[in-house]
Amino acid sequence: MKVMDLYSSIDKTLGAVLREKAFVLVGEGDYRREDREGGFDRICFDADGRKRRFWALLSHYPESFSVMKDLLPEGHELGFPCGPYLTPAGVFPRGGGWSFKDDEVFEQAMKQIDRALEKVGFPWLERLRDPEFLAESVDRKALLASGLALEACGDFTRAREYYGELMSRFLAIIRENKTDKYVLQDMGKQFVFVAEKLGVEAERVSRFRQALGFDRAVSRCPTR
Repeated sequence: MKVMDLYSSIDKTLGAVLREKAFVLVGEGDYRREDREGGFDRICFDADGRKRRFWALLSHYPESFSVMKDLLPEGHELGFPCGPYLTPAGVFPRGGGWSFKDDEVFEQAMKQIDRALEKVGFPWLERLRDPEFLAESVDRKALLASGLALEACGDFTRAREYYGELMSRFLAIIRENKTDKYVLQDMGKQFVFVAEKLGVEAERVSRFRQALGFDRAVSRCPTR
């Protein structure tokens, strides 16, 4: 099977199952399900033509994550803040994926993915609606998502730690380059957001807001 045919074959096999769960195809191998509370679930299939393997990636994006779309540079993907690799045993930060080297192997992979979604994938997405479970499931390397998730469940101390780590990285870039233009150009809105969450860098925030035309209000993260 060619990579160009993989996504249509996945939809022919699993599309009906996903649509029964209210998922809608929004892109090549990319399915989304809107949430009543304003967030959404995502199931995305990603292939490596050279290795002849593909992966099923899952994540939940609560309403509290919606701000990230406004903060990231134009064209930058949100990525998968939780999980995201589906396996028969659960959803983990890594996963071996499935082969599509021939039709028979692909058919077996589809059966395994179907079972994995029902057994562990869909239940895991439902559990992520619990703010505390979500906060503990976010990839700790995703500092902004971690801060948002922890703040949403009321763990303000840890939320400020993640915001603080992100701010430290911004300031390190500024010190290293002896200018703030690189942060301003590529991460300016994130800088403003995190700085105001922490209540720091007021002068630089003012300059960044003016330069970016960024007027989104940001509430300070409580200290306790």
